[in-house]
Amino acid sequence: MLRKTKNYQNNYAPRVVSVGPYHHDHNNLKLQRMQELKPRITSKLVSDDQQLLEDLHERLFQKVKQLRDCYEEKSTNEYNDDEFIRMMLVDGCFILYFINYFTEHKEHKVEIKYYNVAFIRQDLFLVENQLPFLVLKEL
Repeated sequence: MLRKTKNYQNNYAPRVVSVGPYHHDHNNLKLQRMQELKPRITSKLVSDDQQLLEDLHERLFQKVKQLRDCYEEKSTNEYNDDEFIRMMLVDGCFILYFINYFTEHKEHKVEIKYYNVAFIRQDLFLVENQLPFLVLKEL
């Protein structure tokens, strides 16, 4: 029903950041900047602790079937389990970082331009641009 509305892309297409598999397109130039920042943000969030990062990856990996089941059937088939979990991990860390450093008005350590903050807030509430809450809970 929403896709039939005049400007339906406003409800679906992210402007600055994509999370989850539906808009995880490395060829989309407008999303590329945040896509490149996500691994750095993940690293900052775990204080560059490689063991912690591996532990979080393993915790999510143990729930890969449950996480895939949160998405439309076959919509995650292009990703093997490791790629899918890595996407969940870095996207989840991005969301937590954003909540922690921008909604709490704390000093941030990664270069996200303030003019993008409003677009990021909008993007994180788009219908097809979300992660299962289980990811955030595990992280």
